[in-house]
Amino acid sequence: MSKVTRGDLQELARVRLGEARLLLDGKSFSGAYYLTGLAIECALKARIARSTDQYEFPDLKRAQDSWKHELNQLLATAGLTDQHARNSDIDKQFEANWHTVKDWKVDSRYEQRSERQAIDIYRAATEQAHGIMAWIERYW
Repeated sequence: MSKVTRGDLQELARVRLGEARLLLDGKSFSGAYYLTGLAIECALKARIARSTDQYEFPDLKRAQDSWKHELNQLLATAGLTDQHARNSDIDKQFEANWHTVKDWKVDSRYEQRSERQAIDIYRAATEQAHGIMAWIERYW
């Protein structure tokens, strides 16, 4: 695999959300669910890349955690746990949106998802004022 940059991850997050929208419109709900979660994963990894200093020799645990696919763990690795907690305290819709997306797993690509599940995760990710993607983009 070639080197992946922060810009690559930002672009992948946007592209995957666009693909998820197309799948939702085409009633391919399982794929839309999966790609929405993958977009959030890419966005969090873009934040991790941003917080890495040039020429830094990364801590082994942080490097390994950066390659995980669990959104709560990526949130912590990205250094956003405190910001997330503060935002959740003042914005209950944001908190509800995080609860919708946080349980996404990379293994969902092997699972069937309902229309409701796909719509819910996509809305939670993309909602303008309280969405998870808009929030991560402030930090990436």
